[in-house]
Amino acid sequence: MSAALFIAALAAGAVATSTSAAEDDDAPIIIIDDDDPAPAPAEDDAIIVVGDEDPEEAAPLFSVRARASAYADLRLAVDTSFDLRGEQVGELWLQGGLVLEVDLAPGVSVYAAPRLSWAGALSREGDDRWFLLARAPEAYLSWSRGPVQVRAGYLVFDWGTSEVIGPIDVLNPPDLRQGLTSLDADYKIPVPAVEAVFTAGWLTVRGVVEPVFTPGRFFVAGWDGSALQGGLLIGGDTLANPEVVNPAYIDRVGDQLLQTERPSDRPDHATLGLRATGSFDSVDVSASVVHGWNPFPSVTVDPNLALVADAVARARLAGQAPDFGDPALAGALGALQDAVEVDAPLFVGTYQRRTVVGADAAWAVDPFILKVDAAYSSAQVLYNRLGQARLSPAVTTVVGAEYYRGEGLQIWVEAFWMRFLELDGPGALAYLEPADAEGAKGRGVDVFGAGAFARGQLLEGDLVLELGAVLTSRRDVALMPRASYQVARGQRVTLGGLLVEGQVDSVGGAYTHLDQVYLAYRFSY
Repeated sequence: MSAALFIAALAAGAVATSTSAAEDDDAPIIIIDDDDPAPAPAEDDAIIVVGDEDPEEAAPLFSVRARASAYADLRLAVDTSFDLRGEQVGELWLQGGLVLEVDLAPGVSVYAAPRLSWAGALSREGDDRWFLLARAPEAYLSWSRGPVQVRAGYLVFDWGTSEVIGPIDVLNPPDLRQGLTSLDADYKIPVPAVEAVFTAGWLTVRGVVEPVFTPGRFFVAGWDGSALQGGLLIGGDTLANPEVVNPAYIDRVGDQLLQTERPSDRPDHATLGLRATGSFDSVDVSASVVHGWNPFPSVTVDPNLALVADAVARARLAGQAPDFGDPALAGALGALQDAVEVDAPLFVGTYQRRTVVGADAAWAVDPFILKVDAAYSSAQVLYNRLGQARLSPAVTTVVGAEYYRGEGLQIWVEAFWMRFLELDGPGALAYLEPADAEGAKGRGVDVFGAGAFARGQLLEGDLVLELGAVLTSRRDVALMPRASYQVARGQRVTLGGLLVEGQVDSVGGAYTHLDQVYLAYRFSY
C-alpha cells in the first residue's frame, strides 16, 4: 500500500531525498507549482521552490515531503563456554531494514519499515542450521484533522510505562526468535489494525480494532533460545535429538502450533482495545482495557511423543540411556516416527481468550520520572514441568523511576511482582517454581524481580556505553553490557556480551548456555 502511494507521489512530480536517519528534520521539502514547472533558485538548504512567484506569497496546490533511511547489520557471536551437548557455539546474523515516511497532503501520510533477517548457527558437534525471518513490516496510512487521528495498516502500539514487563502492553504479540543481543530489540510483531485517537484538552482517548488474530512466534526446540530445554521441560531432549525427530521438521513445528485451531476471522473474534489518558501538568494517568487473546497456545502433546519424552527425561535424570528395547517404548517410538513421516500433527494448540484491565501513571519531577503500572489478566497460559498447559488469572504490578541528564546519561530502574491467582491444574510450573514444589491445583504462585538499564555517551556521542540487568526471585541473573563507537558517519561498531545464570530448574539455569560475546557492525544511510 505505502509503496504504491510513494510511486504515485513520484509520478505527480515529487522527489524524495534520502537522509542519514529517519528522524532527520532537515530533509529537503519539494514544493510544486503546477502553473510553472521551471525551477527557481533555492531559498535555503531545506526548501526548494518551483515557479516564478515570491515564496512568501506562493500558495502551492499541494506539497509532498519524503524521508527515507536504510540500515544493514552484521553480528557475529561466540559462546563463552562449549560445555553443553548440542549447544550452538557460534552465530551469524545478517539484517537489513528501510524506513520510509511520506507526507502526501496536510494531515495525510504513509509510513513503512520493512526488515529482513537471516541467522545461522553452528553447534559444538559441527551441525549447522539457519532460518530466514521475514514478517509483515510496520506500515500504515495516517489521517488527522483537528482533534481526530486515524491510523490503518500493520501497527505497533506502546501502552503503559514499564520497560521490563509491560502488563497492559498486550496488543502486539512478541517474537522470541530474534535473540537478546539484537541491535534493534524490536520484539513486537506488527498487527493488522485500525486505531482512532481523539484529543480534547487534557483528555486523550484511543480505540483499537484488530480484525484478525496474530500469534506470537517462537522456536519449540533445537535452538539455544527454544522454548523446550533438555533436562528441564520433559520432551526437550527428545525434540532436540535429531535421531528421534528431523531438525527441519522441528523448525516447522512452531508454525504448526500457531496454525492449529487458531481463532477464526469472525467479527466476534476480533481484538478490541480502549485507552484513556489524562494529562495534568507533570502527571499522566491512563486506564486501559484489551479484550483479545493469549499470544501463545495451550498445547496438547501427541501421547506417543509424551511417552517417549517421559522415558528419555527419566533416563537422563537417572544418568542412564533410555531402554528402547522396552516393547511399550519401542512401539511408541515407531508410531511417533510414522507420524513424522506423514507430517501428522504432534501438537494441537488452542488459543485462549483473555481480558486485560490496567492502569498506569507517570509523574515528572525533574530530572526524574516516577512510574507505576498495574494490570489484571483473566487468563494467563503457563506450563508445568511435564509440558502440560495451565491457565490462571494473574495480577502484575510494576513500579519504577527514570533519570535523564540530557542525552549524556539515562538510567531507569524497575521492580515487578506477578501473582498467578489460581492455577487450573497440578504440577510444578516450569522455570517459575522449584522442581520439588507441591504443585497443587488451585494454588497461587508469586514471581517478583527487578530490572535496570544505564546508558551514557562520551566523546561527543561517538562512544556509547550501555548496561542492562534483570534479577528474579528465583535468583536468575541476566547481564547485557554493550559498547559502541561511531567509526565514521553512518557506521558504528559494537562490542557486547550476554551473561545468564540461575538455578538448574529456573530460567537462568535452563538458558545459561546463552552466555556469549559478540561483535556487530551497522551501516546506516
